Amino acid sequence: MSTLRNFPSCTNYRTDCNCAKKEGDDIYCIGLQDTDFGDKPCPFFKTEEQVENERDHTIKILKERKRYDLIEKHYPSYCTRRYA
Repeated sequence: MSTLRNFPSCTNYRTDCNCAKKEGDDIYCIGLQDTDFGDKPCPFFKTEEQVENERDHTIKILKERKRYDLIEKHYPSYCTRRYA
């Protein structure tokens, strides 16, 4: 038996959502416990552009605070020297 069946059905499926997992014709949300948003879109979903903008903003703040250790820990694809 699939473990995905333990998750709620995804009611706002988007192919670019990291939390939507498909099994056969069924789609499950592994990110939220409740997926009933009424007529509204999923509040958890972010576009790739939104994720990049938030990441860049976070890195900027960490750089201002000279927290290169956190940049290296949470954003390993970015070289710390790039922000020095």
